[in-house]
Amino acid sequence: MLDHPDLEAVQTLENAGIEDIEATIEELLDGGQPIPEPFQSLQMGIARVQKAYLRAKRAGAPDNILENMRQWWLSAQALLNPEPLPAPGVPGAQAGAPAPVPGGQPAAAPSPAFAPPPAAVGGTAL
Repeated sequence: MLDHPDLEAVQTLENAGIEDIEATIEELLDGGQPIPEPFQSLQMGIARVQKAYLRAKRAGAPDNILENMRQWWLSAQALLNPEPLPAPGVPGAQAGAPAPVPGGQPAAAPSPAFAPPPAAVGGTAL
């Protein structure tokens, strides 16, 4: 060929993500228990597995197949949205808790986004 791009090779690469998710769905429907991988197209997979789940449920698929699909979906969600880890070196720290302030003083709780005016809570305005 005369410097023409290999369109079939490009198309094959472009379709690899959807083909992989479709193969995963087939495996789930056949009773397999594939595990989502970080290199899969997880956002697309979550949407497509959800749709396949709804279709399989409507068609009367066995509970074990539906459960495998739910587990794949939840695992894929966890890969995309991992829970935050506690701060390193802080014993007993919980995820999402405010970090301690240097000097031993505890961190203040975040202030509310909305505070009503004093008159609204029984105070009088001057």
